[in-house]
Amino acid sequence: MQIGPVSRFVREMGVEHLPTILDAVERTLAPLAATDGHVSLNGSTWIVSATNPA
Repeated sequence: MQIGPVSRFVREMGVEHLPTILDAVERTLAPLAATDGHVSLNGSTWIVSATNPA
């Protein structure tokens, strides 16, 4: 919970809510977990670069 959107939520809500937040994240991801416990999520990203011709 040190990076990503959940870390920001923890900072905003307060670390005292961390156990509740972790529980909610685990319950949400549980249906997506494989038998070994790993969770794979589909996603994509664009990597773009540009050069100023001037």
